[in-house]
Amino acid sequence: MARPSFPAVLLIAALSIAAGAARPARAEEPYLSISGGGFVFNYRVAAAYLSVALKPERPFPRGSRIEIRFENPAGGAPLVVTQAFPGGTKTLVVQSGDMSGIRAGVPYRVEVRLTRPGETEAFAETARSFVSDLDQSVLPEKPQFIGNGYHRNPELDHPDAKVVVRGNDGSVEPPPAPAPAQ
Repeated sequence: MARPSFPAVLLIAALSIAAGAARPARAEEPYLSISGGGFVFNYRVAAAYLSVALKPERPFPRGSRIEIRFENPAGGAPLVVTQAFPGGTKTLVVQSGDMSGIRAGVPYRVEVRLTRPGETEAFAETARSFVSDLDQSVLPEKPQFIGNGYHRNPELDHPDAKVVVRGNDGSVEPPPAPAPAQ
């Protein structure tokens, strides 16, 4: 087997050093990034929420707490979700809880703070804004289904009940005709 020549070894060493210099030091990398998310409109239960995906970028202390502040589309105080980080490198998905007042085209800010166990001061923070393509008015006024089994809402089973379903353009679609009684 032929030995590599001195210039080849020198070239490989130079490229390795250059590659290492191009990558930021581990201490400069963020602990966590918001890798995705968006608004979810569930017309069946007449609810909307914001879901975000949080990706660990490097290890952080076991037992760290994550605080996520969702800008409240209805105004007022932000919606806050706090939970312990489960550890590992898997992406963590967090939901805001039900929101109201969402308007299409308006940016809503999400701020994430990491705190060490037993501390309140954040050791890392990140933020991002999300914009909905839909307006909250696309949801029906009352949920069509209730409960864990998606049971039909009994409030909608009488002749005076109104289910208004709006399309993306704001047009109103009539509800489906009820099934004949047997």
